[in-house]
Amino acid sequence: MKNKRSNSTVKKLEDVLKKYKILSRWDDFDLRYIDKGGKGSVWKLEGLRYVKGPIDDEFVIKVFHTKSIQQNDYHGCYPEINAAQYWMKTFGYETNRGKFYWGDVHEAYMINKFIDEDVRLPKLKPIPYNYGVKFTDEDLVHIHNVCKQYSYDWGGCVVINQVVNSNKFARKVMQEIQETPESRRQIHWHKGYYWKPKGNYDSKFAGLALGIKYLPEDVRVGCFEKIFEKRGKYTDRAMGYTLKYLPHETAFKYYELLAKTSQDNVLKEILKNEIPLLATKKEYGSEIRDDLIVLENIPKEYRTKYIDEDWLQKYRRLAKDCYIF
Repeated sequence: MKNKRSNSTVKKLEDVLKKYKILSRWDDFDLRYIDKGGKGSVWKLEGLRYVKGPIDDEFVIKVFHTKSIQQNDYHGCYPEINAAQYWMKTFGYETNRGKFYWGDVHEAYMINKFIDEDVRLPKLKPIPYNYGVKFTDEDLVHIHNVCKQYSYDWGGCVVINQVVNSNKFARKVMQEIQETPESRRQIHWHKGYYWKPKGNYDSKFAGLALGIKYLPEDVRVGCFEKIFEKRGKYTDRAMGYTLKYLPHETAFKYYELLAKTSQDNVLKEILKNEIPLLATKKEYGSEIRDDLIVLENIPKEYRTKYIDEDWLQKYRRLAKDCYIF
């Protein structure tokens, strides 16, 4: 156990790999301990490689400390395997998040690409924010959980915008507005409003609602009011996220209308989670972005600096009156 694993464990795994001809009888195999975190420990699978043309991958196994379903939504076996599978399915295997090969939520382990200073640089660098998610367990500036431009920890994947994350059509409409030159965004937005796609009307208006944050501040309220005339499941949810980009008084008015006229539990959860952002002080309004700040766990320093207490309490009272809490 001086190497933080038993010799019998190495022998069992080696026998399985040789049985299925993944290793030959002459290959050397070992488990080299790398590190231990809050939810699991990681070993390199020494002697095991995947070679195909320019690709020469080595592997690590992360063994989670428990097989039970974690109370934490963002760390541990279930959320990390889920986040990794989502990323591979959405962006493929050549991104700056490394590679996830497979895992088992019942046996609580996952197999990932081994990242060190000799690894090839990533081909793609998708921005998680553009797909409605963020990873809280990495810091690109201070090089935490980052190596050679790769982010290698799957913990802390948080959905910060359910519509952007789940609705491809709405995301596409929003991104087209974002990518349009600023001088033409307003024109593009209004063309989109009168555009008649084949179906997908709800998703189209949801995308236009999400795109309001990229418009000049003096036209946002008028555009939001036009979208409010086109209520729908995804449009309502998108408007829930867009409220924080409007003036306080307008946002509060439409928050109340959405809360009192919709029975959608997803929208109610969005409206609850948005309260800390909706209560942001006016002087920090230009810094607002989609995020997830748990109301019960707002850090004291953040609350003091960024939160307008009067608006926070107004939203909390309204949310309780509308049975959101």
